[in-house]
Parts: sequence; C-alpha cells; structure tokens
Amino acid sequence: MRAIAIALFLFLSACATIGPQITSEEERRAQAVLMAEAQAWQRKQEQKILEIASRLMKAAENVNPLKFHFAGKPDDTGGRISPDSVNAWTDGESVWITRGMLRFLKNDDEIAIVLAHEMAHAYRGHMTYLRAKQIFGLALGIAAEIFAPGSGQAVGLLLDAATKKFDRDQEREADFYGLIWASKAGFNVDA
Repeated sequence: MRAIAIALFLFLSACATIGPQITSEEERRAQAVLMAEAQAWQRKQEQKILEIASRLMKAAENVNPLKFHFAGKPDDTGGRISPDSVNAWTDGESVWITRGMLRFLKNDDEIAIVLAHEMAHAYRGHMTYLRAKQIFGLALGIAAEIFAPGSGQAVGLLLDAATKKFDRDQEREADFYGLIWASKAGFNVDA
C-alpha cells in the first residue's frame, strides 16, 4: 500500500511540471482578465438585483425606499458574513443578498421571492420589534448584574441567543407578504 502511495505521489509531482511554463507577465495578464470577468459578473448581478427590487418596491406600494446590495466581496458585509454563504438579510433600511445566494438560486423568480421576503421583514416592522427585544434583554442583563453580580453575563448570553433572529410568526408573515409582492410584480411564485 505504501509503495502505491509513493508511486502516486511521484506521478502527481511529475504532472505538476508537465505542460507549458508561463511567465510572470502572462500570469499577470491572466489574473487581469479573470478580475475583469469577475467585476463584469458582479456588475451584472448588481443590476439584476436593482431591476428585480424596483419591480418589487412598486408592488409593495410602500413609500419608504429600501437600498439593495449585492454582497460579492468580504468588504460588502463588513467581514461578518462570507459572500459565498447562501444568505440574505435586512437591517430595516437595506437588503443584502450574497454571491452564494445568487449562485444557489436558479432564476429571477427565486431571487425576487428572497428579496421580497427580506423587504417584508423591513416593511412589517420586524426590525423594530427585534431591536426592542434586544434593548429589553440588555436592560434585563444590566439589572441582573446589579442585583446578582456575575449572573448578568449568563442572562445576556441567553437573551442574545433568543433575540438574534425573527420568530416563526414573523417569518411566516415575511413569506406571506413576500409572495404577494412577488406575484403582484409579475414573478412566478410557484418557483
């Protein structure tokens, strides 16, 4: 078995040196071409998101405009979320969708449903509710620390875990309104 492993290693090592050698300049040109293609793809995705979002915003009939962002680089998420993760989120004023999510979704109808779901979280006040829960949790943690030193951190951790996400009712409501808006905007919600 060891002899087979050594033979395979030698074969693969030899394969690495077979083929044309490229110069540093050729490598730089190839990297520039790849970078240009990546930037063109990113601009195309950003444009697609903005076009879909525009249709959804009209369908939602809400006067408060949201900003839409394509998270294609780590800087786009503040380094908190990998752009390759399958993710979309809102802070109540903006909606982000990652490169990983766009690669996962099959068509514009699916992209519209994801964006509309996040819009619903923003427009239905879910972020305000979530922030209120977080403030309450912080106040409870401070009170626990004052009256029972050492317990505030444990209370804070438990409340932090409990308030980080939307509850099931908010998720259902976001699904409901998101599907309505996507349908009104002409997207196939059967997707």
